[in-house]
Amino acid sequence: MPFPGGIEGTANALLVFSVVAALVHVFAVEAGGSRLLRIAVRTLAPALLAALVVIRHGPLPWAAALALFAAGSAIFWDESWEAFLARSTGGKAPRPLPWAACYVVLLAITLALLLA
Repeated sequence: MPFPGGIEGTANALLVFSVVAALVHVFAVEAGGSRLLRIAVRTLAPALLAALVVIRHGPLPWAAALALFAAGSAIFWDESWEAFLARSTGGKAPRPLPWAACYVVLLAITLALLLA
């Protein structure tokens, strides 16, 4: 684990749960999971990273950016956007890859800032 305290440590637990939430989001979208589940895990993943930055005394502007990403993930993804994406991909469900790619970049930057 990257932070002291093993898996029982709060920082490591936040990191693990954030990654798990991101993975659940990807699989929920792929499996056609409920809209509420998709929004919840899509919002939870970066929110947990923001909490991690705060408890590890990282840069507060970065914590704020992560919190805004989490809020945007919940607010700016509605049924009409999903319907537009489905129409633009020939009726297929929207892919979670753009969001997942953003999350991976945010995760990498967060770890770089906190472990430097």
